[in-house]
Amino acid sequence: MEKQFISLKDACEYSNKSMSTLRRLVSELKDNQPNKLKYEDLKNGSKKILIDVDYLNEYYELNKDNQPNNTNKKTHSTSDSIDRSNDSAIIQVYENVIKMLNSDLEAKNRQIENLTETIRIKEENNRDTQGELNRIINNMTNKLTLETKEVNQVRRKWWQRNK
Repeated sequence: MEKQFISLKDACEYSNKSMSTLRRLVSELKDNQPNKLKYEDLKNGSKKILIDVDYLNEYYELNKDNQPNNTNKKTHSTSDSIDRSNDSAIIQVYENVIKMLNSDLEAKNRQIENLTETIRIKEENNRDTQGELNRIINNMTNKLTLETKEVNQVRRKWWQRNK
């Protein structure tokens, strides 16, 4: 009996797997089991990859109807019951993590509020300081202007001094 090969597109439909999944399988087969692959030359010079149907059935554990074998159902059901028994423990862990994250979030919010208040106070102090500096500069400018006028009045030209 000759092996039956199908294209990757047909293999996607046959095995209910995505094209990328089958391409990963093909890349593994190229290295490990090249006899499970066959190449067909196309008119454009490229090659079409064909994969062994029996190998697909074996690899994905499909029966003749393209359905998963029943042998795995028992292992899945026992693993499901184990998973269900672990669910309550996992839920408890997640709840503890959520509580811890919430408390961290509240602490961070308090820090942000404190920093915001500190910045607001510093801005107010800076405004007060800036206003004080502006008043001092204005006073000094006025004094300098008055002194400059007085000096200019005292310094008369030589022909005006006698007056």
